[in-house]
Amino acid sequence: AAPAAGRPDVEAEGDLLADLVGVNARVEFDVLEMGAGQGRSADHARAALAHLLAVLARARGGVRGAGLDGDFDAARRHIQAILAPRARDPFRFRSHSPRQAIEAFHNGLRAAVGIAAAWLAWEVTAWPAGPAFVSFVALVYGLLATREVPALASAGFFRGAVWCVAVAGLYVVLVIPAVTSPEGLALVLLVPMIAGGLAARTPRLANHAFAFNLFFPVLLGPSNLGRFDEVSFLNGAMAFLAAVLLARLTFGLVLPFSADGHLRRTAAWVERRLRAVARLHDRSSVQSWLAAQADSMVRAVRTGRDVPRDQMLGYMGRHLDAMTLGLWVIELRDAALAADIPDGVRARLRVFLRAWTRRGADARDIGRQVLDDLHRRPDVTPGVLAALQGLTDAGNRSPTPRPAPEQADGGSGPA
Repeated sequence: AAPAAGRPDVEAEGDLLADLVGVNARVEFDVLEMGAGQGRSADHARAALAHLLAVLARARGGVRGAGLDGDFDAARRHIQAILAPRARDPFRFRSHSPRQAIEAFHNGLRAAVGIAAAWLAWEVTAWPAGPAFVSFVALVYGLLATREVPALASAGFFRGAVWCVAVAGLYVVLVIPAVTSPEGLALVLLVPMIAGGLAARTPRLANHAFAFNLFFPVLLGPSNLGRFDEVSFLNGAMAFLAAVLLARLTFGLVLPFSADGHLRRTAAWVERRLRAVARLHDRSSVQSWLAAQADSMVRAVRTGRDVPRDQMLGYMGRHLDAMTLGLWVIELRDAALAADIPDGVRARLRVFLRAWTRRGADARDIGRQVLDDLHRRPDVTPGVLAALQGLTDAGNRSPTPRPAPEQADGGSGPA
């Protein structure tokens, strides 16, 4: 639904996009909970969400009414396939997450610095728990690297580690020595483990629970043949806390995270991909393009909570516009590669696609010339004309507000 005055609200679109991406991330777990005999329900669910993303992108480009029916009908068919699974359903829906190469390099460099520092501390002090300390450091870096912003997650992870050591110490000293059977051990562990599980489902406490749930059993170390003595427990707990603290300091001091820098890198990546999808040898589908862009935008919004609201809205608007432009470019590229397209139409589309690869959105003037020429030909499909019309009209709509220069360049991190 769009306001009568024109295009939908950017924040409303962003919230809807976040919902779609969140549902997509839960598909596998939902299908497992549904039990056996679900066939290709996960593939159909992702396909339905992809068509809903296409509806959002087309609606942002000004398409209304019957122009959205094709994607809506396709989404309904996939939903029906979930409600009534077919035996030996051949349908497959392939998707992949975009690679964050720069973030991966930064995390790798931080981990290298941290592990080298841990090794040096062990070498200098000859601490008996040094091997455990180095192992914990490497493990914590690997775990934090899976979070969207490791530097932000490390603070909650450290607080969760403190709680983990405190509760584990209470159990090692007072609770476990009084337990004499596996059933009793399971009973006394019920309370902290359920609390950790509930915390993991609370966004505010997710990183706290991440540390607590993973390392609480490790610090307890129950054994059929014996128990930890207090000295061993304190050495292990100190190595664990020191490792988490070192990781937190490293993430804050080595290439510190900048939300502004992340937004600029993401915007540059979107622009490069928007030009690349026009290449005839590119194999990005509409569904993979929309899914990757939606995931990237939602991730950038979640990691940019400290960015001024106007700047974030401007970024969201430009990213949503890029989603729509990429959809039309891919449709034109696929049309230019189709076997049944007339040679004259194919040649004109390839001229436009080459110009788009070199100049990006600045190639709209060539798009208008191609559109005017194709309007005079009776052998052009409506889809080609609609995609060209959308690309050329995009430059005539009122632009999304851009942030002021001092806001856009306010970050201190690397671009």
